[in-house]
Amino acid sequence: MGSERHVRLFRNGRNQALRIPREYELDGDEAIIRKEDNRLVIEPVAKRGLLSVLSGLTPLAHLCHQALQSHVKTISYKNKKRVMALHYFHL
Repeated sequence: MGSERHVRLFRNGRNQALRIPREYELDGDEAIIRKEDNRLVIEPVAKRGLLSVLSGLTPLAHLCHQALQSHVKTISYKNKKRVMALHYFHL
């Protein structure tokens, strides 16, 4: 482990809290806390990069296609040897 520092616990409303000394500050404004036996482990939440965020998004074309399909009605007409399909929006 690294260096140690004695800190005091205090109450903040209904929560127990402690002040983290400057030399132990975490990057960012969010953290994950978990209990391991009799210890509390606090880890910063890793920031997601732009490519990671973009790769998790659904392509816009796919969303538009799904939205349109829910409003399209198809009528088929048989005329001699030709089959014609008429698509129209039903809102």
